[in-house]
Amino acid sequence: MTQSLSYVPLSDALTIAHVNAGRLALLAAFDSNENVVIELDPAANVDVAGVQLVESARLYAGIHGKGLTLAAPAQGRLLEVLQACGILPGSAETRTFWLCEGADL
Repeated sequence: MTQSLSYVPLSDALTIAHVNAGRLALLAAFDSNENVVIELDPAANVDVAGVQLVESARLYAGIHGKGLTLAAPAQGRLLEVLQACGILPGSAETRTFWLCEGADL
């Protein structure tokens, strides 16, 4: 049975050492929900693998007609990594997703 919304906490899954657990959590959420909201702790340890996980989830959601949003705008270490990787400032779509610009939270 498909639910409409699932919150997925990923704060512990945003480094190369833990990204597979995050991938499995996201796939499970997408399997049973139309919309997924990623919850991130601003103090979480983040590396490029964590950013790639979330970017991959964005692509997956788009291909499968699912919704994906962040519970809050990127901040802390995540924001630093996004800027260092050149993802931000990025396009308007990228800013809308990562910075929740124009989103109703």
